[in-house]
Amino acid sequence: MVKINKSKTINNKNDVWLSFLSESSVKHGNQDYFGAIADLTKAININNKYPIPFIRRANIRFEIKHYKNANEDLTKAFKLNKECPINKKCSEDSLVNAYLLSALINKNLEKIQYSILDLEKAINIINNSRSKIWFGEIQELYEKKGDFLRELNRYDEAILSYTKAIIHPNRVNPRIYQKRGWLYYHKSNYSKAINDFSRGIRKAKQIDKYHHFMARGFSFIGIKKPEKALDDFKNALDHNPLAIEFYKDFFINFIPKEICDLVVVYFGVNLEKWP
Repeated sequence: MVKINKSKTINNKNDVWLSFLSESSVKHGNQDYFGAIADLTKAININNKYPIPFIRRANIRFEIKHYKNANEDLTKAFKLNKECPINKKCSEDSLVNAYLLSALINKNLEKIQYSILDLEKAINIINNSRSKIWFGEIQELYEKKGDFLRELNRYDEAILSYTKAIIHPNRVNPRIYQKRGWLYYHKSNYSKAINDFSRGIRKAKQIDKYHHFMARGFSFIGIKKPEKALDDFKNALDHNPLAIEFYKDFFINFIPKEICDLVVVYFGVNLEKWP
């Protein structure tokens, strides 16, 4: 009677599982998305108790816009991560990225409220972590949360989220100042808007500075300082000759006619409504 070496069988099975994971990574890198999904599915069919293959398959399905299937994969992965042995659980990095991916998937499924919850779970992992410094990740998560709250017109909460993204002012991306500044503008808090756009001007790349100058100019109009607004519009034009043209709709829809007339006279631009 032939004895079956169960240990060897298990090892061979694990080797095949790892092989499919490896092959899927190569195919994904070569943009063979469906081949990569097929290999991950084979790995899952061999062992469906661990979360990583589901997360990888969700990521690829997200890339090819199969959002519903990607969402199902992540739901399974999060459940498995709670149940599987500790040595098979996701690392903190993988779990944070998985929740960020879930947030993006839910956004595309028009479930922004779920996206916000996903981001909060990722933020909680980072806040409770002692394994590394998460500066870049925490800034991205709070910024993304602010973006989603802004889409829901929850401006006060969005401002708070952007503020939390600015944990190291010397290293913050200037676009966060711009986003928060526009929310202050829409709340008619022009002084705070001016402060944020001024910070953006100091930190932004030369090619992007005109956006901050234009936004600060609009804010100066809000506090009845048209001469400073005109100075900012001039600075914007110095950085991009088409700056005023870029914001033409904003002038037409939100800026008083007498200010628009001043801009036309000073800069020789056309602010007539589009035909």
